[in-house]
Amino acid sequence: MIEVVSKNIIGERIKAARKMAGLSQQVLADQVNISKMMISKYENGLAIPGSGMLLALGKVLGVRVEYFLRPVSGTLQLPRYRRRKALPKREEAMILARTQDWLERYLTIERILGEEQYLDLPGQDDCRIRSPDDIEDLALKIRKDWSLGLEPIMNVIDLLEQHGIRVFVVAASEKFDALTLWYNEHPIIVVNKNMTWGRQRFSLAHELDYF
Repeated sequence: MIEVVSKNIIGERIKAARKMAGLSQQVLADQVNISKMMISKYENGLAIPGSGMLLALGKVLGVRVEYFLRPVSGTLQLPRYRRRKALPKREEAMILARTQDWLERYLTIERILGEEQYLDLPGQDDCRIRSPDDIEDLALKIRKDWSLGLEPIMNVIDLLEQHGIRVFVVAASEKFDALTLWYNEHPIIVVNKNMTWGRQRFSLAHELDYF
């Protein structure tokens, strides 16, 4: 089966799994006893690992061999961040790679069950902010459109997902709060699992504004 799978597919998957694990090419190379150059060749589609090497890579990276053979179904569009401190590039790459892996599996289940959700928000013409009063008016409009009334919202994640916004909760350092991005036509908010629930609620509500 490996022979008929594109080198690029396997390379993209090796790179994604390495980023999910938060490893550099050198660290991964050391753990599977090959050179950093060979890891680079794998990731760039210039060489293809044998089945034994795929098993070794999978063991180190915490994924099944089948993961390396699965075509990439979409790409993440550049996110907008909310953060209190500079986010290290390696942690940023780890968050994005884990988000894409989660989304692929989540959307596959949705398609199988016939439960795909799409963004349900007021039109852009209704969302122009010219003054502080417009912010409150927009919040009231969304509450009306979503039939929320004026009571406190008990579960923000459930609410967002009911209206087509996927929410991925990822374990990250205090340097990361939340981000919004698109995966094909699907909107998503990623929020830090390690924040307090109150901070998560605030971040989720703030990120909704970007859509």
